[in-house]
Amino acid sequence: MNVVKKLISFILTAMMIESISIVAEVSAYQENIVPAQTQQHTVESGDKTIYDEYKTYDDVTYGIIWGSEYYIEHAAVTGYVGNKTNIEIPSQIDGISVTNIDGGFENCTNIQTVKLPSSITSIGSLAFSGCSSLKKVVMSENIRYIGSDAFDGCSGLENIDIPQKTESIGGQAFRGCSSLKEINIPEGTDYLGEQVFFNCKNLKNINVDKNNDEYCSEDGVLFNKSKTELICCPGGASGTFTITNNITKINGDAFSGYKNLKSIEVSEDNNQYSSEDGVLFNKEKTTICVYPAGKTSESYTIPDGIEIVGSYAFSGCSDLKEVIIPTSVTYIGSQSFCDCDGLTNIEIPENVTDFGYFSFMDCDGLSKIQIPVGVKTLGYGLFSGCRNLRSVEIPDTVTQIDWYVFSNCDNLKDIYYSGSEEEWNKISVQDSGNKALKTAKIHYNYSGGILGDVSGDGEVTIADALIVSRYDVGLTELDDSQLA
Repeated sequence: MNVVKKLISFILTAMMIESISIVAEVSAYQENIVPAQTQQHTVESGDKTIYDEYKTYDDVTYGIIWGSEYYIEHAAVTGYVGNKTNIEIPSQIDGISVTNIDGGFENCTNIQTVKLPSSITSIGSLAFSGCSSLKKVVMSENIRYIGSDAFDGCSGLENIDIPQKTESIGGQAFRGCSSLKEINIPEGTDYLGEQVFFNCKNLKNINVDKNNDEYCSEDGVLFNKSKTELICCPGGASGTFTITNNITKINGDAFSGYKNLKSIEVSEDNNQYSSEDGVLFNKEKTTICVYPAGKTSESYTIPDGIEIVGSYAFSGCSDLKEVIIPTSVTYIGSQSFCDCDGLTNIEIPENVTDFGYFSFMDCDGLSKIQIPVGVKTLGYGLFSGCRNLRSVEIPDTVTQIDWYVFSNCDNLKDIYYSGSEEEWNKISVQDSGNKALKTAKIHYNYSGGILGDVSGDGEVTIADALIVSRYDVGLTELDDSQLA
């Protein structure tokens, strides 16, 4: 899953990196200046900065950019191999200013506190991701940029002060920081990525400086400055949320991770949205926007007439075991059913022809899925993290399987493909994240149910034999499809 997160992070940050310059403030910082061991290093190109050399001190590795007419000489943290609980980054290495954290602490679960010097101007993508024991970070007052997933999964982080100079906070920067209760957005922040506070289940308030030109908050809820766009509801809030008549846009992930949300109501005067039984739709009821994650029903039937299952519509709805999708639906959006780990039964209707990215990511309860005829592309990360997925039916209309479609689908055993082996070999399959396809058995020219699979779980097991035995002695009934 870390590989997937790295790629998501790269995609989300690529668009903004042009406008965020890493400023090396070469001042005479004297705090914690340390000597270092130098190591010449050949750095391959990729999604990270190419450094001229590395220096190592006290288990921390620093990448060095040599000074030139184009660059001011500076250093960045790039690696860490220690197991300390308290980390303090120096402001200089051999007289070279340390200006940014470019990674190195990912999944360092021993770390509890981090202190950054005032020379630091940026924290890169995934820098402290997965540091689940991290409780406190002393930030540099000069930080302008916090990268995507920078503190993702820091479940022990209780509070963090975003510096006043921070301009940009990348997507998922604080995702999964379940101990955070309050966060303050400073005056100068003009960019917030997607899902910045996703699954921060105890976050009660998002507060925005009143002088911020891009964002504002009311009752702890994050809006754009004019309060026409609902950006994020804090995950720790509970009960019913009302969409007022001035709201014209709701971010797809505005309620993602809002585990205590029971119902969404909409003002009658709102021209863009409507609600039914506490579920949010667009005004015309052609798109289902949000099914509250706090609902406790195990089954939900999407109303007839719905054409689009919106992005994040059912995200985090862990109580749902079954969702019935009507034949009117033609598109299932990005992360629509992400983290629905209780979902065991879902049938994709025949009119669906396209999916967003990661539509069924981390649906651990799914054991089988049938792709409708007409679908041409299995989109990016479609079933990523579906660890109990055992069988998939794929029609011969599919011509492309994107990256990470079956990433971490470790139990995938059977692919039932309606075309020939020759046709299967013509499908464009991205190698990254699809290792499961290489170990699964491909059943070619498949035209229907699996012989002997009377339970319908995608496999022929002892359970099927027991069902047939009970049928033979009159203790149970089977329909024609099961007997075929």
